[in-house]
Amino acid sequence: MDLSILIVNNNRPEFLKNCLRSIYSQTRKFQMRVAVMHNGGENGNPELENSFGQVNFISGKQKRGFSANQNELLNTFSQDSRYCLLLNEDTVVMPGALEKMLQFMDDHSEAACAGAQLVFPDLRPQLSGGSFPSFLKEIFRFSGLGKIILPQRVKIILGKYFSRLLPQECRQYLKSFYSRQPYERMDYISGCAMMMRSRAIRDIGLFDQGYIMYAEDLDWCRRAASRGWKNYLVTEARVIHYLNQARPAQVMLWYEQSMLKYFKKYNYSGMGIVICRIIIAFICLLKIAYYYLWRSKEPVKASRQILEFMLCLR
Repeated sequence: MDLSILIVNNNRPEFLKNCLRSIYSQTRKFQMRVAVMHNGGENGNPELENSFGQVNFISGKQKRGFSANQNELLNTFSQDSRYCLLLNEDTVVMPGALEKMLQFMDDHSEAACAGAQLVFPDLRPQLSGGSFPSFLKEIFRFSGLGKIILPQRVKIILGKYFSRLLPQECRQYLKSFYSRQPYERMDYISGCAMMMRSRAIRDIGLFDQGYIMYAEDLDWCRRAASRGWKNYLVTEARVIHYLNQARPAQVMLWYEQSMLKYFKKYNYSGMGIVICRIIIAFICLLKIAYYYLWRSKEPVKASRQILEFMLCLR
């Protein structure tokens, strides 16, 4: 088997239907199979399952995080498949993307994984990989300053005309938004559309299930790099990602807890972690004021969510 496509279904049938349609509409010269894990032991959607009888639908025993579900799928399907593509259910694979990613992996035996160029539904580029994180970058991201200082247009201009003048970390970040090359070397690749070499999985291991959600792809890519493998972004292979713009408190909490676990695991300064938590808590207070004064139609609910996030972050 050339390729196993592995999807975790979080009970969003319309997204999943569009994702599966895009997969099976691809023109391909390779062997492929698709497996969908229903997260939480749900029976799934009988109508959807009947429409895609060629898909392996699996009911999970309990609701689990991304890494636990994907590890079960990888354990099952990587044994007799050369490559495994992890794919979010809220994606649409654009024509030719699978063929380009598979060809790239065949041509680059040093690659542990290759990611697709993620784009928004209007085809604007989306962050698809980058350099390994730091405290400063995490605070910058959480604060929202990145969106203010570097809107989409500015990122494209910087990537197009000024990338050679910038530090390596900045160049890797901007390559997700503009690149003249068919592929780019990255520290890490987003697990949203990530093709993994089965031989590399056996060498590196599965995802760390200590991450409930987020950072497990980052962690795996870091372990891959430590063992001499390389990670790439295939900019010519595009996948639409319906990125959820809403950031409920629970999702924010999972993300920040995962990042703090990542920093601890890789021996970042203990004092740095404490300072990072304090700054994030302060930013949360600013966000409460922002929601109250300007943005939210339900300021009390929004503020309660942010306060709960602050109390749970530890």
